Amino acid sequence: MSSLYRTALNELAVVFDRVNDAEVDKALGMIAKAKRIVVFGGGRERLQIMGFAMRLYHMGLPVAVEGDMTTPPVGKGDLFMVIDPGALAGSDNLAAQAAFLAAAEDTLLGEDLFAAGAYLGKSSAHVASLRAQDVLRVILIVVILLGVTAKTLGVLP
Repeated sequence: MSSLYRTALNELAVVFDRVNDAEVDKALGMIAKAKRIVVFGGGRERLQIMGFAMRLYHMGLPVAVEGDMTTPPVGKGDLFMVIDPGALAGSDNLAAQAAFLAAAEDTLLGEDLFAAGAYLGKSSAHVASLRAQDVLRVILIVVILLGVTAKTLGVLP
């Protein structure tokens, strides 16, 4: 067997070694019990989840892809599956934001997104960076207020 194939098999083995069988069984149970399944993903993840939805459909399960015109509303007893595109997700689509908020363990909104490393990793370098940014932000606010005051008092032209 060529080394390219062996390398690919070895990489797949590493991935499958990380799979938690109990979590897979739990997910399969949720799929089996669902009245209806709606899946959601963005970008490349959307392509993957659409393929997964097609497999579920071929198995005879009632499934739809969020964003399609024929997607029914999700209700009690339905399963809404969101593929995790990594540690962070964001969108300007309100439905997508609701899905991310519902599925996330740690939710970061607005400015918090830029501080994700500190929130999620608890790295001292990230926390120090945030503190420095906060100090600079306060300094900037003070400079702006001094400028507005000076302009109002006629000190500045």
